[in-house]
Formats: sequence, structure tokens, C-alpha cells
Amino acid sequence: MGDQVTPGRRAGAGLAAALVGAVLATGSACGGGRPVEVASAPAAPLRAATAGDALLTQVPPGAEVLLELDLARARAHAALGPLFAALLEPGAAPAAAAALGPLASGTALVVASYRVGTADAQSLTLVAVDPAGAAPPGATELRPGVVALGPPALVAVARATAASPPALAPLRARAMPEGAEGAVLRVTAELSFDARLELAKQLGLDPPPARISLWADALDDAALVLLVDSAEAEDARGPERLEAALRGAARALEEAPATRLLGLTPALRGATFQRVGTWVKATVVVPPGRLRRIAARARAWIAARPAAAARPDRAVDSALAGPAARPDSADSAARPEPAARLDPPADSAAKLEAP
Repeated sequence: MGDQVTPGRRAGAGLAAALVGAVLATGSACGGGRPVEVASAPAAPLRAATAGDALLTQVPPGAEVLLELDLARARAHAALGPLFAALLEPGAAPAAAAALGPLASGTALVVASYRVGTADAQSLTLVAVDPAGAAPPGATELRPGVVALGPPALVAVARATAASPPALAPLRARAMPEGAEGAVLRVTAELSFDARLELAKQLGLDPPPARISLWADALDDAALVLLVDSAEAEDARGPERLEAALRGAARALEEAPATRLLGLTPALRGATFQRVGTWVKATVVVPPGRLRRIAARARAWIAARPAAAARPDRAVDSALAGPAARPDSADSAARPEPAARLDPPADSAAKLEAP
């Protein structure tokens, strides 16, 4: 699978979460200009198709960041499905109602972002939907079962696009383990100088990554592989400094209140980092039992949101406390697990190793 990477962040937010936020934030920026044409890329490594593949052929050329979600796979997951449903409950996240619309009606979603970090930043959202169902408000049908939301000029280009996979395809494939059969989340980014400056400002990473490939999936356990390339051949210590920055960001994330509240800290402490050339690879595995407890605690946090607006600490603590605690209940995540339970399952460890 070659060189690769994992999660990073400062002040308590994950690199993946920060990227997702940056991508979604550009959706409202409908700057002018048409997408930049790019040259054809080398063939991507052979990997199993995931939900975003069917949508990527209609992504206009020139995207710097691709975010993909397999909504159907998330809904079908024993732990993530109930969390997904809770997130979409009426009133669960009123401030994000417009952004969550595509998630409610779609089976797969791709967000393509252009000119990231500039005043002309813009993004396009493609959603796979049931042709017989209701499309997200404001969406434009590109073809049966696929709708788009975004600047009209970009939507028009998408309607006319029916091309081969995007130029980011080889980078996109890089983080996905060779034996993986699917993905809940994929993020691919080849960042311009402006985008790197913006990322550095948001995350405090020095040097900021130039290329990012992220793959995450959940079966019984959950696994995430993040590959980051410093792409600074003239800087002999660039990869070393990038790894140190990622490790520092992971430590900061470990201590973030939300991380501790959800019980994610042990999984982050177990993250592994590896340098291969200019690349840094980070891997995180969440064992099945902990994944169930994290999802349960997240549902409790969502349920506590109305009360949390007035007094978040008490409201969330009360929601998580529940009745009598049981060994596998949501609030047991506050108790440390035996060290043996924190090791990645053998099948996951083998699956995530680079060949």
C-alpha cells in the first residue's frame, strides 16, 4: 500500500474533522470562475469500489479536496446506525439543519471543494438518492438517482461531466488498505499554497501537509488510516517535523473535553505513527466494545443538547449517568479498560499493514 498517515489536530479537534469542517464551510462560498482543468493522473492502485465511486465521475475537474460519506453503510451499522438516526432527529441539530438535509435523504455523498483557502472558494455536493424519493431542498437533478447542490455554474459543469475518475484518484486510493471492502468516510486533498496556509492557521501544523489521503470504516470495530505528505523535498527534516506536529495534535485531542466525554482517549493513545519518505502514516483502531460505548455516549450527548444549551456540564453528565450503571453501559466508558482490550484485533492489524 506504500507510504501513508493518521489523525491530527490542535486545541482538541481532529484533522479529519477540521478538514470536513473546512470543506463544508466552503459550500456557501460561491466564488466565480470555472474549475481549473488538470492533467490526467497516473492509474490508481487497485482497491474495492466504495460508495463515492459512482458519484466521482460527475465531479468537475480541478477539485482540491474530496469528502465522501457512505450514508447507507453508516445507517446499517449496529452502533453507528442509531447514532446517525439520533443526529437526524428533528431538533437534534437545528443550526445544521440545512447541512444535514443531504444526509437525511441520501445513500452516498461527495463534497468537492475548489480554490480552498481563497476568497473564491466554492464547493459542490453530489448526493445519491432514491429516484422515487424526495431530493434535498434546492438540489438539481444531474441524472436519475444523483442530485447536486452548489453554485449554479459548478452544478452546470457537473451536469455536463461524465468523465473518468478524477485526477485525485491515485492519492484517494493510497490510504485505503488493500484488503478493505468498503469505507464510511474518505477524504482526499491536494492542497495549494493558499490552502496549506489556511490549514496551518486552523491546525497549527508546521509544516502543513500538501497531500492528504484518509480512509475510515466500521465493521465490528472501527479503523482509520490517515496519510499526510509534507511534499518538501528540500526540507530534510520536514517529515520529522510533520510527524512531531501530528503526534502533538493527537495528544491535544486526547485531552479535549469532548474526547474524554465520549471515551475516545484510549483509542487515540493507541494510535501508531510511521514515516515513509516524505509521508507520515497514522492509524487508529477502536475495538468493538468501545465503539458501541462511544456511539451510546454520543447519542446521550445529542439527547442532552436542549438542556446543555443552558448548562452543558450538568445536562450532559445527567444524560450520560442514566439509571443503574452496567459493565457494558454507556457510562462505563469513563472507566479504564484492561490493556488487552485496547489492542487492535488481529484481523484489523493485518488489514491495515502496508504491504
